[in-house]
Amino acid sequence: MTKEKLEELRELTKNHDEFHVMQTFFFDHFGDHREFADRSQRTRNLTLDAMIQQVLENASPLKKVKMLDPMMMRFVPTDLVHGAARLSGGGLITFYFFGNDNIGMAAIQLNIGSSEPTLFARIKQVEPGGSGAFVKGKDLNMN
Repeated sequence: MTKEKLEELRELTKNHDEFHVMQTFFFDHFGDHREFADRSQRTRNLTLDAMIQQVLENASPLKKVKMLDPMMMRFVPTDLVHGAARLSGGGLITFYFFGNDNIGMAAIQLNIGSSEPTLFARIKQVEPGGSGAFVKGKDLNMN
């Protein structure tokens, strides 16, 4: 795991349209590396919570899906926050977010064990510091 890989993930997140590629890159280069786990510290970001909740509402407008027990970690000393949460209704979300660039990615499984596809979404706050207009469902892709 290197600074170059972190910057490559950042650029993929900003510019790539195939979200499964970003998720695979994240897990291949960060997910199971001991240094990544050791340098990550528990955090809570209420703005990111709100953005993720908006993504969930866009992903499943008919179900009121909520995050349960989110686990957020900041990769010190960077701006990368990553984590996961159980979802009401039996689902799971994993995500990462670059705070300085105001962009991230989420993989959403609304019902683990079902044949429903994984949804991928770009996380981005459209109005920094505002009440929160967020990237809408057009950025939800099934891959």
